[in-house]
Amino acid sequence: MTLFVQCIVLCIIFTVLILPPQFKNPLSQITSYPPAIRERVASLPQYKDVLTATKKRNVTRKIIGTLIAVILLAFLAFFSGKTSFIPSFIHVFVLFSVGIYMTLLSMI
Repeated sequence: MTLFVQCIVLCIIFTVLILPPQFKNPLSQITSYPPAIRERVASLPQYKDVLTATKKRNVTRKIIGTLIAVILLAFLAFFSGKTSFIPSFIHVFVLFSVGIYMTLLSMI
């Protein structure tokens, strides 16, 4: 039951972190788009300066986000009573997998 609640909470947190910036500034996630879309946006004159600044900021954001995610998942595994590596790994793997599957389902 704890794992189920943690999965739901992580999906909600992921949604809250991803969607508002995407709605506020659609170009904030431009580096995640396919190359054809990036090239098309880069060819538009009003976005030339925006894309170079977005790319640099995106790298920094990904590094910080990765560190925060690792720390968050480690705390979740520890506070769930998983003190050795294998149970902790399985617990975090399930949490991460549910997050990925929910993201894929939301794209359909």
